[in-house]
Parts: sequence; structure tokens; C-alpha cells
Amino acid sequence: MIRRCTDSNHAMFYCYGGDGITVHADWLGPGGFERFLVHVGERPTKKHTLARTDPTKGYEPGNVKWKTRNHVDGREHHVRTAIGPDGLEHSLSLAAWAKKLKIDYRSLCKRMQRHPGDVSIFLRGRR
Repeated sequence: MIRRCTDSNHAMFYCYGGDGITVHADWLGPGGFERFLVHVGERPTKKHTLARTDPTKGYEPGNVKWKTRNHVDGREHHVRTAIGPDGLEHSLSLAAWAKKLKIDYRSLCKRMQRHPGDVSIFLRGRR
């Protein structure tokens, strides 16, 4: 969570920190993890992952909870409008674009990080 929101070298930074998603200041630095645990609690099982209730807000008290991976919908806030391979304009989340282009979500994020503002990446599909 912290690295993808704060480290511009992280593969997923473009989709999180680069997209304005932040981590609550009290959860950073010395003692930050303990303060995080007070708000969120321990991870219930290995099948759970951290999710934001409101995907337009950052990781902050009241906006994060543990969800099973198949119920995570936080990627839906990464909406981009572009011309798809079918020649039509679409406004889709990055997760939906990845599915439409038949590529991995993380691969799409990496493409966007390497080529910011280049909507032609939505035309390419699998390489």
C-alpha cells in the first residue's frame, strides 16, 4: 500500500500515487504500522486484501477495510476514455480496459507509466 502510493519507481505507482491516491500521514514512518492496525486491524486471512470503501479517496481511517480478493472493486476509479480496438470511444476503468484488450491489469498500468497521456496504448491489445 505505502510503496505503490509513494514510490514512483513501483510498478503500480501510476495507478495509485501517480493517480493521487495517498496514505494517511499517521500510518507512515516510525510507529505508522501500529497506528494503521488500530484503525484497520489485523488481516483476517491470506485471502483478504486491503480495499478502499470510496475509491476516489486515499488509504485513510474510515475508508479502508479487509475484503476477499474476489470482492475488491477499488480499481474501478481508474477510468480512462479512449478509442478502443473496435474504433469506438469507450470510458472504462483500467480493469475493464485490461479485460477488453486481453492483457494483465498490471501490464496496462506499466504501459501507462511508460507512456503517460498516450491513449494509443488502448488500441494495441496484447503484444
